[in-house]
Amino acid sequence: SLQYPKTRMSVNSHYALPSIQFWRHYLTATTNHTMKVTPSSDACKPSSPFGHNKILLLILTCTLRSIITHYSPLMDCDEVYNYWEPLHFMLFGTGLQTWEYSPEFRLRTFAYLTPLAKLGDILKLFGVRDKILLFTILRSILAGFTGYCEFYFAHGVAKVWGNTIGWSTLLLSLCSPGMFHSSGALLPSATAMQLVLLSTGNLCQDPRASGVSRSIFIGLIATLAIGWPFCAVCWIPIGLYAVLQAFCSGDDPSNRFKNATFVLLRTVIHAAIIQLIVCIIDYQWYQALTVPSLNIFMYNAAAGGDELYGIEPASYYLKNLALNFNFTLVLALVAPFAVLVNEVFKRKQGDDDNGASSPPSFGLRLAVISPLLLWFLLIGPRPHKEERFVFPVYPLIVLAGAIGLENVIRLTGALCDMLVSSSSRGGKRQIQMWLRATALIVCAMFSSLRMLALFNYYNAPVQLFTALNQEILSSSRSTSNTNICVGGEWHRFPSSFFLPQGSNLAFLPSEFKGQLPQPFTPGGVAVEPLQPFNDENREEVSRYIAGGISNCDYAVELMLTEDKLLGRKAPAISLLMEAAGEKGRWNMTSSVTFLDAERTHGLHRMMYIPRVSDCRIVLVDYALWKREK
Repeated sequence: SLQYPKTRMSVNSHYALPSIQFWRHYLTATTNHTMKVTPSSDACKPSSPFGHNKILLLILTCTLRSIITHYSPLMDCDEVYNYWEPLHFMLFGTGLQTWEYSPEFRLRTFAYLTPLAKLGDILKLFGVRDKILLFTILRSILAGFTGYCEFYFAHGVAKVWGNTIGWSTLLLSLCSPGMFHSSGALLPSATAMQLVLLSTGNLCQDPRASGVSRSIFIGLIATLAIGWPFCAVCWIPIGLYAVLQAFCSGDDPSNRFKNATFVLLRTVIHAAIIQLIVCIIDYQWYQALTVPSLNIFMYNAAAGGDELYGIEPASYYLKNLALNFNFTLVLALVAPFAVLVNEVFKRKQGDDDNGASSPPSFGLRLAVISPLLLWFLLIGPRPHKEERFVFPVYPLIVLAGAIGLENVIRLTGALCDMLVSSSSRGGKRQIQMWLRATALIVCAMFSSLRMLALFNYYNAPVQLFTALNQEILSSSRSTSNTNICVGGEWHRFPSSFFLPQGSNLAFLPSEFKGQLPQPFTPGGVAVEPLQPFNDENREEVSRYIAGGISNCDYAVELMLTEDKLLGRKAPAISLLMEAAGEKGRWNMTSSVTFLDAERTHGLHRMMYIPRVSDCRIVLVDYALWKREK
């Protein structure tokens, strides 16, 4: 089979970067399998597919993720209000509470936030007092851990599908806009994505019973400890693989049933231990025995539960994935057909997978890739759709794209074999090299333009609230009881980490008529909240600040222009100022540009093309207003 030569080092260093010869060999390589990966295989510890550069590449991947996550805006208000705000409450004793944390409903588990809260406490002990800095470090840790998981996953993929697909998986993942904004997200779906990366990478690297057991244990953590039990679907194929592996491992029929029973019993014991730990943590906060994972499952299973928060058409996920994966998605969709056609060519030509020695079992590959289909069968029919729901299978979309790319390239090789003589085979390898390089460059280019758009168009709230934080701290006015008011922009608030201690976020009436959060009570979530909660997303007028805009010290608003054709009114803050007769007492102190999506062409909303987009987009002010005393 085709073997990779040892990488020539540019300097005499164990951790030197791959040389130009290495990348040239990668671009011209065909799929290579270096080990037999079957349940009974003893060859489960081959040399690293990434060679002697493994540690340096791991460090570079984690560092890259940790840095670029700060250019990604906070995309989901659920992330802020259901996770960053409770984390702020755990660290500083203040924050905004949603109805899911009410003692009446208890849909969220504190076990999910506890590890990050402990890290925050440690950072505070080491002198990290600035809340924005603390937020930045915690987000870097989340993104850096995602980078580790991505590398571990690609490493496992290389052992099952070959080095070329392993490298393509890593490169496509690192340049994916979807991975860009999910890597640092504090969301159960993002954590499920990290655990899918870990468990799948572990399964690929060690498909023996011990490795499968670890992958199932990771799946149990995802199902029971992060408060999002629906992600259990992603581990159903691995569970079936484990049972079949145990059942087929013995010659005696009685031992087969005994082995399978042992796997199931071990899984139940592990699940009981994890759930016990989660219940203990939640009891400390709720002061009641509760299972939030069961509560949220029952709520979403009830008819019309999550539909209260909006419904989307069937095309929603396809459009979203096209934005987040561009040509990688096309390759992923093509992959099944390309693999099938390749198999036909191989059988006709008597090819034995390019001479690779004993390729991995079909069952192992199916256990790795099939959660992608199962997940969309679960979330696709649901009327309520959100981008974050797809996070758990983002890595599998990338893997499918890498498989599709390699099989398309192999098809071109097969066509070249049919059309040219054997003496011209060198030209075939050159064609494959250019195809692989072109595909990766095109994916990286379009992905970069999308990531630039996300930062340039939507990062204004983080920038503005950072400036607000500095203004409040530098002003002579006491930060105690400073009210920062938001109307329709409540959903873009980046969290209380951006407010000085003693400052409060307050709500003003707007066109949004759903339920808003309220401050946590000093007694915690075990006591009745200050104001009523409901589970039907009904407006609670008690959330609005008493006295209206006259009791606000600062106000934040997106200054969209009034447009009757679009059915758009003047900004809510401006209308409230006029109604209170205080327009002259408010001054805009700072602003950051924000995209007016309704008045910008779709192409330039999707991606930012330097110089070209600047002339074709419509920007408005994301403004900070200050009330003069």
